[in-house]
Amino acid sequence: NKAKIVELPLKDANDMLVAGRIADLKNSVYNARPFSPEGIVLGSELSIKQLQEVTPKGKSIPFTQLNLMIRGFRKRELVMVTAGSGIGKSTFTREIGYHLTVEHGQKIGYVMLEESVAKTAQAMVAIHNNTPLGDLMEEPEILTDDQWQSAYNSVVSKSAFYDSFGSSGIDVLLSKIRYLAVGLECDFVILDHVSMVVSDGANDNERAALDELMTKLRSLVENTGLGVIAVSHIKRGSGDKSYNEGAQISLTSLRGSASLEQLRDICIALERDQQSEEYGDVAQIRLLKNRPFGQVGPAGHLIYDIPT
Repeated sequence: NKAKIVELPLKDANDMLVAGRIADLKNSVYNARPFSPEGIVLGSELSIKQLQEVTPKGKSIPFTQLNLMIRGFRKRELVMVTAGSGIGKSTFTREIGYHLTVEHGQKIGYVMLEESVAKTAQAMVAIHNNTPLGDLMEEPEILTDDQWQSAYNSVVSKSAFYDSFGSSGIDVLLSKIRYLAVGLECDFVILDHVSMVVSDGANDNERAALDELMTKLRSLVENTGLGVIAVSHIKRGSGDKSYNEGAQISLTSLRGSASLEQLRDICIALERDQQSEEYGDVAQIRLLKNRPFGQVGPAGHLIYDIPT
């Protein structure tokens, strides 16, 4: 409390005297705030009005139980989606992106590192028309020109895409995501998937690379106010049942660094037994982490409807 910072409306004390603002100069000196290192805020510097500011409500998603538990998706949060290979992570995140655009008018940036921009955009058209993506890819004519145009106007033209098939360096990728947030004013970015970013051979230590990626991604989310929905792979199962046979997923199941567990706000897992004759198309949603509201556990089921 020995050093204090005086904030003057003019350049310096001399200018204050020349301008005849002696009383203002005295008040500025007597009301000077004590110096503290950058980032340190005294509780007395906060106002009750600041504390009463309402956090914007999340944008609802079409999965009822999960939506009740997380209260929608919010900007400035990092959401992780994880599941075994081929369970439906990409389909799940595309459905969320589509819903955020069509129902809430949100601009989505798609960073889908395992597929082309054309395929991602085709997927949006397929969802819009309740048509399986595989059918649409083989026979675009199953939709009329009007259906194509409607989907294009409703979703594709309102989205942004990162054209990079395969891995990208961490800093290069983050610069693209920052541009989506700041330059193109995207509300949310879907990143599918984080392991692809660090698996290009340039990183000898995948765990350290994932640490770096998640730390920088967390910082980017805070600095830009962007909402990020990132897909993460999980480790190979070590028990009698694999994750592709419906084994239960926990936070420690995520592949790579513990930073994946610590730095996200919400973590959603999908569990499904692909080989089950009776329930092969049913996925259990499991909420593994819910920093904003605390409630975790089973969060409903999804059915993969083959005809649509």
